[in-house]
Amino acid sequence: QILTHYYTGIHIRDRDGNRLTPEYRWVPLEVNWHTPDNRVPIMYHDRSYEVTFRVQNSGTITWPGTGQVYLWYHGWEQTKRGGEVRSLAALEPGGVREETVILYPPVAPHPGTPYRLRFEMFLEVDDEGIGFSEIERGRPWYTYDVVVCVDGPCATYLPLVTAQPLIPDRRIR
Repeated sequence: QILTHYYTGIHIRDRDGNRLTPEYRWVPLEVNWHTPDNRVPIMYHDRSYEVTFRVQNSGTITWPGTGQVYLWYHGWEQTKRGGEVRSLAALEPGGVREETVILYPPVAPHPGTPYRLRFEMFLEVDDEGIGFSEIERGRPWYTYDVVVCVDGPCATYLPLVTAQPLIPDRRIR
Protein backbone atom coordinates (compact mmCIF):
# COMPACT_ATOMS: atom_id res chain seq x y z
CA GLN A 1 0.00 0.00 0.00
CA ILE A 2 2.84 2.40 0.81
CA LEU A 3 4.63 1.76 -2.49
CA THR A 4 1.48 2.37 -4.52
CA HIS A 5 0.82 5.58 -2.55
CA TYR A 6 4.20 7.06 -3.45
CA TYR A 7 4.31 5.57 -6.93
CA THR A 8 0.73 5.86 -8.13
CA GLY A 9 -0.22 4.39 -11.45
CA ILE A 10 2.12 1.41 -11.07
CA HIS A 11 1.60 -2.29 -10.50
CA ILE A 12 3.61 -4.44 -8.16
CA ARG A 13 4.54 -7.74 -9.77
CA ASP A 14 5.97 -11.03 -8.58
CA ARG A 15 9.26 -12.38 -9.91
CA ASP A 16 7.45 -14.05 -12.83
CA GLY A 17 5.93 -10.73 -13.91
CA ASN A 18 2.40 -11.49 -12.70
CA ARG A 19 0.48 -8.46 -11.47
CA LEU A 20 -0.17 -8.50 -7.71
CA THR A 21 -2.07 -5.23 -7.35
CA PRO A 22 -5.58 -4.39 -8.61
CA GLU A 23 -6.36 -1.52 -10.98
CA TYR A 24 -8.78 0.14 -8.54
CA ARG A 25 -6.90 1.20 -5.39
CA TRP A 26 -7.19 3.94 -2.80
CA VAL A 27 -5.29 5.30 0.20
CA PRO A 28 -6.88 7.26 3.07
CA LEU A 29 -4.52 10.21 3.55
CA GLU A 30 -6.48 11.86 6.36
CA VAL A 31 -9.61 11.05 8.37
CA ASN A 32 -11.66 13.76 10.09
CA TRP A 33 -14.11 12.54 12.75
CA HIS A 34 -15.33 16.11 13.40
CA THR A 35 -14.57 15.89 17.14
CA PRO A 36 -12.39 18.28 19.18
CA ASP A 37 -9.56 15.73 19.46
CA ASN A 38 -10.33 14.02 16.10
CA ARG A 39 -10.79 10.66 17.81
CA VAL A 40 -13.55 8.24 16.98
CA PRO A 41 -16.48 9.35 19.17
CA ILE A 42 -18.71 7.11 21.26
CA MET A 43 -21.79 6.94 19.06
CA TYR A 44 -25.46 6.75 20.00
CA HIS A 45 -28.17 5.08 17.94
CA ASP A 46 -30.45 8.12 17.89
CA ARG A 47 -27.86 10.41 16.26
CA SER A 48 -25.97 10.60 12.98
CA TYR A 49 -22.22 11.16 12.63
CA GLU A 50 -20.25 12.59 9.75
CA VAL A 51 -16.75 11.40 8.88
CA THR A 52 -14.65 12.90 6.09
CA PHE A 53 -11.76 11.17 4.35
CA ARG A 54 -9.11 12.68 2.09
CA VAL A 55 -8.61 9.83 -0.34
CA GLN A 56 -6.01 9.31 -3.02
CA ASN A 57 -6.57 7.32 -6.19
CA SER A 58 -3.46 5.14 -6.00
CA GLY A 59 -4.62 2.88 -8.82
CA THR A 60 -3.81 2.75 -12.50
CA ILE A 61 -7.08 4.00 -14.01
CA THR A 62 -9.07 7.21 -13.70
CA TRP A 63 -12.15 6.96 -11.51
CA PRO A 64 -15.19 7.95 -13.59
CA GLY A 65 -16.82 11.29 -12.81
CA THR A 66 -20.35 9.94 -12.86
CA GLY A 67 -20.79 9.24 -9.15
CA GLN A 68 -19.88 5.59 -9.67
CA VAL A 69 -16.93 5.65 -7.24
CA TYR A 70 -17.70 6.54 -3.64
CA LEU A 71 -16.62 5.91 -0.04
CA TRP A 72 -18.85 3.61 2.00
CA TYR A 73 -18.61 1.21 4.94
CA HIS A 74 -19.65 -2.21 6.28
CA GLY A 75 -20.16 -3.04 9.93
CA TRP A 76 -23.63 -2.38 11.25
CA GLU A 77 -26.17 -5.19 11.02
CA GLN A 78 -28.31 -2.94 8.85
CA THR A 79 -26.79 -0.05 6.95
CA LYS A 80 -28.94 2.85 5.81
CA ARG A 81 -28.01 3.94 2.31
CA GLY A 82 -27.97 7.53 1.21
CA GLY A 83 -25.37 8.75 3.71
CA GLU A 84 -22.62 8.97 1.12
CA VAL A 85 -21.92 12.10 -0.87
CA ARG A 86 -21.00 11.09 -4.40
CA SER A 87 -18.43 13.08 -6.33
CA LEU A 88 -19.22 13.94 -9.92
CA ALA A 89 -15.59 14.76 -10.75
CA ALA A 90 -13.25 12.25 -12.37
CA LEU A 91 -10.10 11.46 -10.37
CA GLU A 92 -6.90 10.52 -12.15
CA PRO A 93 -4.25 8.22 -10.61
CA GLY A 94 -2.42 10.20 -7.93
CA GLY A 95 -5.33 12.63 -7.53
CA VAL A 96 -6.83 13.46 -4.13
CA ARG A 97 -10.37 14.40 -3.09
CA GLU A 98 -12.58 14.49 -0.02
CA GLU A 99 -15.24 11.84 0.53
CA THR A 100 -17.85 12.13 3.28
CA VAL A 101 -20.18 9.54 4.74
CA ILE A 102 -22.84 9.89 7.39
CA LEU A 103 -22.98 7.10 9.95
CA TYR A 104 -26.27 5.93 11.46
CA PRO A 105 -25.45 3.65 14.40
CA PRO A 106 -27.89 0.83 15.17
CA VAL A 107 -29.59 0.22 18.50
CA ALA A 108 -26.94 -1.70 20.41
CA PRO A 109 -27.90 -4.97 22.15
CA HIS A 110 -26.24 -3.58 25.29
CA PRO A 111 -24.53 -0.25 26.12
CA GLY A 112 -20.97 -0.05 24.87
CA THR A 113 -21.29 -2.63 22.12
CA PRO A 114 -18.20 -2.50 19.87
CA TYR A 115 -18.63 -2.60 16.09
CA ARG A 116 -15.83 -2.90 13.56
CA LEU A 117 -16.50 -0.58 10.64
CA ARG A 118 -14.65 -1.26 7.39
CA PHE A 119 -14.44 1.80 5.18
CA GLU A 120 -13.59 1.35 1.53
CA MET A 121 -14.12 2.83 -1.87
CA PHE A 122 -16.88 1.28 -3.96
CA LEU A 123 -17.46 1.09 -7.69
CA GLU A 124 -21.09 0.97 -8.73
CA VAL A 125 -21.78 -1.45 -11.56
CA ASP A 126 -25.35 -2.26 -12.67
CA ASP A 127 -26.83 -0.48 -9.61
CA GLU A 128 -24.73 -2.53 -7.21
CA GLY A 129 -21.72 -1.25 -5.27
CA ILE A 130 -18.66 -3.48 -5.30
CA GLY A 131 -15.87 -2.71 -2.83
CA PHE A 132 -12.37 -2.18 -4.17
CA SER A 133 -11.39 -5.07 -1.88
CA GLU A 134 -13.55 -7.41 -4.00
CA ILE A 135 -13.35 -6.11 -7.57
CA GLU A 136 -10.44 -8.27 -8.70
CA ARG A 137 -10.46 -11.75 -7.18
CA GLY A 138 -6.97 -12.78 -6.18
CA ARG A 139 -5.87 -9.14 -5.94
CA PRO A 140 -7.76 -7.75 -2.95
CA TRP A 141 -7.23 -4.20 -1.76
CA TYR A 142 -7.21 -2.92 1.81
CA THR A 143 -10.04 -1.50 3.86
CA TYR A 144 -9.68 1.15 6.57
CA ASP A 145 -10.98 -0.49 9.75
CA VAL A 146 -11.98 1.20 12.99
CA VAL A 147 -13.77 0.04 16.16
CA VAL A 148 -16.76 2.16 17.18
CA CYS A 149 -18.53 1.92 20.56
CA VAL A 150 -22.31 2.37 20.39
CA ASP A 151 -24.63 3.60 23.16
CA GLY A 152 -21.80 3.99 25.70
CA PRO A 153 -18.09 3.36 26.20
CA CYS A 154 -16.89 -0.10 25.22
CA ALA A 155 -16.20 -2.37 28.15
CA THR A 156 -12.65 -3.57 28.60
CA TYR A 157 -12.11 -6.89 30.26
CA LEU A 158 -8.80 -7.69 31.88
CA PRO A 159 -7.91 -11.23 32.83
CA LEU A 160 -7.68 -12.02 36.51
CA VAL A 161 -4.08 -12.78 37.38
CA THR A 162 -3.25 -14.47 40.64
CA ALA A 163 0.18 -15.24 42.00
CA GLN A 164 1.05 -18.69 43.27
CA PRO A 165 3.99 -19.14 45.61
CA LEU A 166 7.02 -20.51 43.79
CA ILE A 167 8.16 -22.55 46.78
CA PRO A 168 5.62 -24.61 48.68
CA ASP A 169 4.99 -23.56 52.24
CA ARG A 170 7.23 -25.87 54.35
CA ARG A 171 6.53 -24.65 57.80
CA ILE A 172 7.33 -26.97 60.65
CA ARG A 173 4.19 -28.03 62.39
